[in-house]
Amino acid sequence: MVHVKFDGAVHQSLPLTTVYHKLIPVEQNSYTLFQTIVGNGYPIALLDEEKILPIGKEITAIGLCRLKNRSVEISSCPELPYFLSDLTKGEMEAEMSSRARFFFWVTVALGTVSVGLLGHAIYRLWERVKRHREAREAQERFHEADNEDDAGENGSDDEPGEMGDGQLCVICLRKRRRAAFVPCGHLVCCCNCAKRVELMDEPLCPVCRQDIQYMLRVYDS
Repeated sequence: MVHVKFDGAVHQSLPLTTVYHKLIPVEQNSYTLFQTIVGNGYPIALLDEEKILPIGKEITAIGLCRLKNRSVEISSCPELPYFLSDLTKGEMEAEMSSRARFFFWVTVALGTVSVGLLGHAIYRLWERVKRHREAREAQERFHEADNEDDAGENGSDDEPGEMGDGQLCVICLRKRRRAAFVPCGHLVCCCNCAKRVELMDEPLCPVCRQDIQYMLRVYDS
């Protein structure tokens, strides 16, 4: 004789057969009308149902077995996905193997996506650091070149009368265009005006209004 203990088997899916099923309508009253107006749900019928284990059908039991009063008692185990089932041992093994393969490949796919996202984030961070370093080095070269020009400036090539309108700074209209903005590439300002544009809260190109990352000093051949 084998005794089956159902305590703790609530979370298990049992192969039960319905032997009695009846819906008992609930009479409507003023309270149900109030629930309808408020928007809350209300019962429309009560289900009277009775289920039993199928009689005469082979059922596989997997659980914890122990001797009790000279008989065997089997109870469910939370770590096992089956307790009482109409599947055979081979079907259970095949289903569990299929689940294991599915979760394995899902884990591999999620791991691959995670590694890809992490690599992409590291690459973008590295590109941002590299661009920032290049911009800082370009700005340092720009200021050094401008300081050298200021130290050796003789004022002969910056006379407005010696230059056409297409060579004058669009801001001060007095000096030659020497500073090219990156990334737009417009050569429209002298070095002093370009420095003033750089010190603004949002450095923008005076022509296209695009963000300025850094500036390049342009020399005539």
